[in-house]
Amino acid sequence: MCTRFTLLTAAFLGVAGSAMAQGSASPPLTGTPTASPGLSRAEVLADLALWQRAGMTYWPAPPTDTDLRFMADYQAALARYQQLHDGPAYQQALARYQGMPGK
Repeated sequence: MCTRFTLLTAAFLGVAGSAMAQGSASPPLTGTPTASPGLSRAEVLADLALWQRAGMTYWPAPPTDTDLRFMADYQAALARYQQLHDGPAYQQALARYQGMPGK
């Protein structure tokens, strides 16, 4: 009985020790955001403006209906968004937001 208890204790401590070691291997969180390559604030705001202008905010996100993407209204709004994004409307919206101060 004592041997079984000893083995169980050793196994528990081994698992706990390895979990603690893995947890301490990650870098500490500093609370300061790091710069990552991606879209600028102006690009995100311009894209959002076109998304709203195309009527895409009408659709739930994420869609609860699995066939939503096949609905004609959704397809029409998505096509309108893509047309706006690929056309001069995106550059106009981008120019409008590039002059704004970022928060």
